[in-house]
Amino acid sequence: MGKRISLHVEEQMLSDLMRFTGETTPTRAIHKAIDELIERERRVRTEELIKMAGTIEFDEEWLAQRRREHPGAY
Repeated sequence: MGKRISLHVEEQMLSDLMRFTGETTPTRAIHKAIDELIERERRVRTEELIKMAGTIEFDEEWLAQRRREHPGAY
């Protein structure tokens, strides 16, 4: 179930959004735009992580050292 909210959106912006998304109602157009934005951001962030593969060195001793310095915290 979604959360009902009120938005103030300019008519021209809504018209453009509906035209660009191909949707016939403002609600469907907004949902589609949000879904597409979220999907794009997930893809971009995943690609950024993939590019970082092999560039980060992990000190395996780090956690053991933290446990010695802060017993009971980990």
